[in-house]
Amino acid sequence: MAITTKELIKSDYLNITVTDYDDMIDRFIIQAGIIIKDYCRQPIEQESITKYFDGDGSNLYELFYTVPCASLTLSYRNSILDTWTTAASGTYALHENKIYNDNGFAESYYKVVLSVGYASASVPKSIVDVCSEIVVALFKQTAHSSATIGVSGETITQGGVTTARTFNDVLRANETKLFPYQMIWL
Repeated sequence: MAITTKELIKSDYLNITVTDYDDMIDRFIIQAGIIIKDYCRQPIEQESITKYFDGDGSNLYELFYTVPCASLTLSYRNSILDTWTTAASGTYALHENKIYNDNGFAESYYKVVLSVGYASASVPKSIVDVCSEIVVALFKQTAHSSATIGVSGETITQGGVTTARTFNDVLRANETKLFPYQMIWL
């Protein structure tokens, strides 16, 4: 599963049909997905996450993900030496990235396993667009032997003439598109 596809990159962004670059584009798609995941500080593509937390007596535990969460399994133990016990399925629920526990989260240790991120067909278009632009930037920097991701500019001196050029940082240019998908820490 990937945020964007090789077919989309080749047809809509690079306007190429040759297969010479397919392996390279596949690698760049993986790298672009990692860059976006790191930037947003949470999975964008759906993956299984295990979180551990201590109970505080409340019946609510907030997950600070801004992407969808699903498929929750809740376990608990009273001591770190105890084995994990799976909570009865009707006693807890996941709603709007918050876990509600009818019995409350007593002062015990809790483990939650859940699916975090978008299924491949439901990744928002703005994320697909940014991912595709990163792939194109990686492709172009490789083609021109110039590492420009994250570099704001460079000066080139040739034949006594110095030329300065600035690069369009793909992430900085798309911050507003990615902002709603950044994990929020309080």
